[in-house]
This record gives sequence, structure tokens and C-alpha cells, in this order.
Amino acid sequence: MIKDVKIKLNKKKMYKSIVVLIIFLLICLLFVFYPDTFTSVIFRSKYLIFLIGISGIIFSILYLYPIINKLYKLNIGLEINENGIINNTEYLNLGLIKWSDVNNVRVKEFGNGKILLLDLKNEDDYLNRLNSIVFKFYAKFNKVQYGTIVHIAHSTLECTFEELEKLVIESYDSSRSKHQGDS
Repeated sequence: MIKDVKIKLNKKKMYKSIVVLIIFLLICLLFVFYPDTFTSVIFRSKYLIFLIGISGIIFSILYLYPIINKLYKLNIGLEINENGIINNTEYLNLGLIKWSDVNNVRVKEFGNGKILLLDLKNEDDYLNRLNSIVFKFYAKFNKVQYGTIVHIAHSTLECTFEELEKLVIESYDSSRSKHQGDS
């Protein structure tokens, strides 16, 4: 039987992310308002520097908003129960992802870390839950980058990757064996 587990968000890591994004945002603002200052042998065009600044501002805001929103609205980063998993670790919140909709749980090494990926049987149903064009784009970007729209990062959780992996895989396996026993 799967026990109900709630893993809290790690607020310290979220604050660090916010600080880094704000510094990046400020640098991009400088690119926009003072492009001449940043012209060099590599970037000779002040218009290119201006466009990089605008792109960076958009990127920063797209990442800052959900982090700040989660920081003040949520305490729980991941919730696992017998029905499925609710993942608040990433920018997309697809609500409850039912274990019966999960085909596979796998690990992917990404940079110096690892992430947990959930392969879904009916990704389109979950994509249709998203109201925002930005979040739909982000989900499709996840699909291209990871091969699935759902990834779980431990970086914003109060647990290690090994603990996260063990918990999710055991819950998934337990759910599968329960459903096979019901058949």
C-alpha cells in the first residue's frame, strides 16, 4: 500500500534562484538601456545587444514569476499518494498525475545532476489542462528536451535525489502491482 507523502519545498534554494534571476534581469536591463557600453569585438552591433537584453528580460520574468508565486503560495513541492503524484517542483502544475496514466519512471542525467521523468500514456489530456500559452510552450519544450512533459527535479525539494527516486519508483511499482492484482 502506498502511504501519503508530502515533501516540502526548499525555500533557501528558491531564494538563491530568485537572486540569480534578479541579477541576470538587471544585467539584461543594462543591455537594453546602455547597449553602446557593451559593444565589443565579439558583439559589434548595439542592436544585437539590445535584442539579447530584451530576450533575457523575457526569460527572467518567465522564470521569476512562477518561483515567486510558489514561494509564497505553496509549502508542498511534491505530494505522493495511492492515486498518483502532484508535482509542484516545476513551472507546470498539471494537477494530479494518476499512476494509471504513467507508463514508465526513468532517470536522466542532466548536467551535473539528475532528474526524474514520468512517461505518460495520454500526454495530450494533460496538455489540455494548461490554460496558458506560455505553459503549453514550456510543456512542449520539456517534451523535446526530455522526451516527456513531466520532469521532477529535487533541487527545490527538501530531500536528496536518491530519496526522491526511491520514493517515486516504489510508489509507482506498488501502484502497478495493485492494479495488476485488481485485474
